[in-house]
Amino acid sequence: CRLTQPSRLAPGDDVEVVGLVELGGASPLLRQAVVRKTGHSALPKPRQIALDFLSNSYDSTLVRLEGTLVDVKWRGADQVLEMQSGLKSFAARLPSNQPPPDSWTVGSRLRLNGVFHILDGNQTGNRDVNSFELLLNSPADVQLIARPPWWTLGRLLVIVALLLIGLALAFIWINLLRREIERRTIQLHREISERERTEKSRAIEQERSRIARDLHDDLGSKLTEISMLATTSSGLNIGPEVALDRLGEIAQSSRAMTAALEGVVWVINSRNDTLPSVVEYLASVAEEFLAKAAVSCRVELPVSVPDQMITAEMRHDVLLSVREALNNAVRHGRPTEVLLRVDVSADSFEIRIQDNGCGFESGRAGGHGLENLHQRMSKVKGTCVIQSTPGVGTVVTLKIPFPQEAQKNGSNGEVSRDAAHL
Repeated sequence: CRLTQPSRLAPGDDVEVVGLVELGGASPLLRQAVVRKTGHSALPKPRQIALDFLSNSYDSTLVRLEGTLVDVKWRGADQVLEMQSGLKSFAARLPSNQPPPDSWTVGSRLRLNGVFHILDGNQTGNRDVNSFELLLNSPADVQLIARPPWWTLGRLLVIVALLLIGLALAFIWINLLRREIERRTIQLHREISERERTEKSRAIEQERSRIARDLHDDLGSKLTEISMLATTSSGLNIGPEVALDRLGEIAQSSRAMTAALEGVVWVINSRNDTLPSVVEYLASVAEEFLAKAAVSCRVELPVSVPDQMITAEMRHDVLLSVREALNNAVRHGRPTEVLLRVDVSADSFEIRIQDNGCGFESGRAGGHGLENLHQRMSKVKGTCVIQSTPGVGTVVTLKIPFPQEAQKNGSNGEVSRDAAHL
């Protein structure tokens, strides 16, 4: 029924309507109707219907539907809520004088109570309805069931865009960081190479200085002694006995000089940078030295010696220490037998030189020989222990730790090879 003038009717009023009936539309329509209020009663309960099957019998019936709000539009003087329920869509018309709450946002799940109004065809026959709308009296007929999820399509696109931008920035930052690391690595390699060259040059220079010092101390003094023995003043007659004594001293100095030269050559030869070579050479030095001194020599060596690398500097100090201990034993102890024993452990090797000479009391030994032993052992981070008993003999124990891994695999072998060509 369409009224041409405003009415004060409210939902639930009982009315009496008089007018002209117009047929042919979706439902009969009263025109020029006169409405008179006859009473008031409670509205009927809305019928819960499903959109899978809609009959025209629902027309002008108070029904209840649920759906998702798709959009809010204005059509003429009314506000229209476009709803979606499953695969079907419909409109809910709300009078303009009843503004909807702010909680009705697109994507919200709503429950609607309104009058079912058919829009397609006429009402004759019992047939399905394809198009309809709900006529709402006020916003109170709309109940909010659920708010829209936060992961809307727009938000999802924004998040994906932010993630892509973050990935792009991370990729750029990783590339820049990788280039910086490569640059720093090249620079570090250059610095390490330069430092290695500097260390190698310094080691070679130290090796040169040591060899020059050994040649000056050992060979130079022996050559000077030989020169002095072989030279006589003008007009001085030397008898046969004196000449024979001088020739003997010259021969002894020559042998000592030869032994010293052999020691220098053995030290600078890089092929001898192993523990087996050190043990073998020390045994031969002890046997040769004691044989010349007419002292019995007993050598005890381990059955197997590990192939441990020994630096040239360490070999030099060990050789001089062993020679010093043997020389002290022969000169001061006057023994009849000297024992040279070598023991090898996991991290060090030990050299024991024991004689059966006269010995000495602790704290009364003179000379610089014992002090030199301690100094040479401290240079190789080793220890020297001297035990002597008067009338029994003396025991000198030299304990030398193996070089560190950096020294084993470092530039010592290269330094020795370079020194061999000096």
